[in-house]
Amino acid sequence: DEGVHVKNRGRLSAGKHLRIGAYTSIETTETGVVRIGDGVYFNRFCVIVAGQGTLTIGDHTAIGESVSIRTSNHDIRKDALISSQATTGKDIAIGRDVWIGRGAVILPGAVIRDGAVIGANSVVNSEIPEYAIAAGTPAVVKKVRL
Repeated sequence: DEGVHVKNRGRLSAGKHLRIGAYTSIETTETGVVRIGDGVYFNRFCVIVAGQGTLTIGDHTAIGESVSIRTSNHDIRKDALISSQATTGKDIAIGRDVWIGRGAVILPGAVIRDGAVIGANSVVNSEIPEYAIAAGTPAVVKKVRL
């Protein structure tokens, strides 16, 4: 089965002409919000989760295969098992006309401005400026789109 999994306990909205590849999962928890603009494309095997916080994806953004975008993360204090700790969340904002390459991971609090390109297998944990081409772990700006 090449299904798309949508689990919507929070709030989910999507614009026109949304394309979602096989085996992609989009989930909101009770406190999560996902807002997807017009003409957005998710390739296959993407995992999109809005736990606490809001995920916003701008119009005409392309998200490559096997990308993970999550607004929440586990606490990691040493006085308790990680599996028993709560999660904390931060908003993620992805602008318009962005391209996120295969296998990238977008972490809570990330901001990717309009026109930016994220290289394959990069980890974004901060702000990427408009029209920047960023790559690496963590992602850093390598050059600017001309």
